[in-house]
Amino acid sequence: MSPRGCYRGARREGLGAGLFVEGGVWRPYDGYYVACAGTSLSFDATPSYDPDCEDECDCEDTLEGIRKFEWDWNNDGSYDYSESPSDGIATHTYSSPGTYFVNLKVHDDDDDCCCSGSGCSDRTDTSSKEVRIVVVQIAEFDRVRPGVGKSVTVTVSPPGAWVCLDVIRTGGTSGSATVSPTCISAGTSTVTVTGGDQTSAGDAGNMSLQAGVALDCICDTEAFTVCAHPIDFQSTGWDEVIGDYYGLLGYYACIGTSIVRI
Repeated sequence: MSPRGCYRGARREGLGAGLFVEGGVWRPYDGYYVACAGTSLSFDATPSYDPDCEDECDCEDTLEGIRKFEWDWNNDGSYDYSESPSDGIATHTYSSPGTYFVNLKVHDDDDDCCCSGSGCSDRTDTSSKEVRIVVVQIAEFDRVRPGVGKSVTVTVSPPGAWVCLDVIRTGGTSGSATVSPTCISAGTSTVTVTGGDQTSAGDAGNMSLQAGVALDCICDTEAFTVCAHPIDFQSTGWDEVIGDYYGLLGYYACIGTSIVRI
């Protein structure tokens, strides 16, 4: 079916409600959508249809014959939002983790040439989709050392949820880091973020640790810097760095134009 057109297949009898969700991730083997809390989800009812002869489609299934859409966001039996007329698309945001069943009810208009009798003026049909909302919280941290792992706490809810983690560069031309493990389940987990090798003390990398239900569906991010560089001061004069000598092996971080021990 085209978004506002006709079903170009075998003709179907009766009214039909259809629904899919944009902004979440469809998991076909489980039969539900997964999305991040706080994400504006688009609920699209354009797969709905009504055989209506009074339009351009020449008696093929069309969305034009539907006079009203109603939406129940939390499966409590009360329809929270209705549109008449409508393009069949509504938005809603869930702020709390959990499992929600979204119900769509479509109402037929009163000029369906394919129906006659007392029950034709206000026929309805319903469709339901399960949406699971995930909340992720990454503990704050500001920097990691090259080649040294830093433990970071990540909390995921509700039970049964799982997320994937990745590190991306958000600024600069160099610097790298990795995270392990890359997938975690619900609860509180500890992951390890390890900075990559830097070529000089000033070779900083602005990075971000991301956690989400998919690569294009990110639930939380935490910015950090890979700015430390292992300098062997037994072979490198301190005056080469800031004008003094320090004969110890140490890790130093670049903060602005200065270098401080961490």
